[in-house]
Amino acid sequence: GNLGVLYSQAIVASGGLAPYTFAVTLGSLPPGLSLSPGGVLSGTPAAMGTYSFTVTATDSNGCAGSKAYALVIFCPPMALSPASLPVGTALLFYEQTITASGGTGPYSFAVTSGSPPAGVTLSSSGSLSGTPTTAGTFNFAVTATDANGCAGTLAYTFIIVNGPVVIHMRATPPCAVPFKIFVTGSNFQPGIRVYIDNAEWFTVVWKNTGKIVLKGGIRAAVPPGTWHTFTFVNPDGGVATKTWRYVL
Repeated sequence: GNLGVLYSQAIVASGGLAPYTFAVTLGSLPPGLSLSPGGVLSGTPAAMGTYSFTVTATDSNGCAGSKAYALVIFCPPMALSPASLPVGTALLFYEQTITASGGTGPYSFAVTSGSPPAGVTLSSSGSLSGTPTTAGTFNFAVTATDANGCAGTLAYTFIIVNGPVVIHMRATPPCAVPFKIFVTGSNFQPGIRVYIDNAEWFTVVWKNTGKIVLKGGIRAAVPPGTWHTFTFVNPDGGVATKTWRYVL
């Protein structure tokens, strides 16, 4: 059986005159389990280990037969989630919650081999957070321990990339047709995606690693004088944000 997981097993007898009455006559059951007079061994094991005991069945004539058992209680299989970590961006705050299932809560989390990138730590509650200082690939394992001392471990490969760098944004004059917004900086990758206040803007023209142009009726999306948050996402997962407003 598994620790903290409901267990049920019927014990039956034959050769005598039914009905039979069952009882533990030697040794002891795992804590949390009991044997009913009808022969059902059930309950939720509360401690690991190997438990030896003898069950005696007595028939309606008072004749009896016994059998010795050894019941092993294991830790239940535990799983950690997510299976893999989303890509992070150097110098940009990162947060991901790691959870566990299969055991008995609450769970405590710890890095048990390797290490996350500098600037990122794992709390005992499973929050992996912080601002990574450098790009790279970081391998480490996280172990979750449940309330009964049972544990599960998952190895992660955590990738931190350098995000796009937005230096300057400017718009064409209001009478210009078509109206455009020019974004200059560095590390703009082909296929970069742009979001304005969390809504993706699909008309993005990549010029080079230092320049992209937003067009396609974008003037209506950025009314003059209103601040907007622009999010730039490279295909490799690198992210940058910039707050900008169009001024006449």
